[in-house]
Amino acid sequence: MAGGGTLNVSENPTLNAVTVAAGGIFNSLDSYYTQTGQFGSSSTLYGPLTNYGTINLTNSGMTLVNDNTYYYGCLINQAGGQINFRGNTVISGYGGDDYLFRIFREFRGYQSGDI
Repeated sequence: MAGGGTLNVSENPTLNAVTVAAGGIFNSLDSYYTQTGQFGSSSTLYGPLTNYGTINLTNSGMTLVNDNTYYYGCLINQAGGQINFRGNTVISGYGGDDYLFRIFREFRGYQSGDI
């Protein structure tokens, strides 16, 4: 996604390789499931998400799928990248080889968040 661009995701889209350029914004928005009364994954990553811009996780979740064979989901926060956690936010892994790299830059919110 180009600098100055915005990508809004919700309702669990499947994403392959995504790069957020400096000045770009990736918004993972509310994913509240009324059937269960819980928040769930807003996006499922089967390839790397590389961040040079801003990722906003708001009452949402992100699932990184990486089995090191077919799927290579991971989150790589580069220098200058910012990841904001707001509300009930979860980053989870599936497949055994998922990973986060340089993720902790900013942590906001008054509610719970899980990684």
